[in-house]
Amino acid sequence: TLKSDSSRRDRQVNTRILDTVNFPTAKFVLKTPIALTPEALAGSDFNVDTSGTLTLRGVTKDIELTLKARLVDNVIEVNGSIEIVFTDWSIPDPSISSIIVVDRGLLEFLLRFTR
Repeated sequence: TLKSDSSRRDRQVNTRILDTVNFPTAKFVLKTPIALTPEALAGSDFNVDTSGTLTLRGVTKDIELTLKARLVDNVIEVNGSIEIVFTDWSIPDPSISSIIVVDRGLLEFLLRFTR
């Protein structure tokens, strides 16, 4: 569910655009595990190229992306982003009346893994 400073925008995104009633989650499945290097275990930032499958709005596609990660106090923080073209994921054009929106967006994420 999206929450912003505009309840009208939130309603449009959650209903017409992302249809969170029928598609409540996005899902990424990593194809192969990512090994932590000794530098990473020592707390250094590291980048890793990886691939997997991403599911958005019921559409699943293979993707490749670069992740940035680091170990902080026994927590692995991973962040990354991927540009998505709305029509590739069956996401309706988010434009409304006089507000025209480009046909793509940036999906950004930050994950924290603990033991």
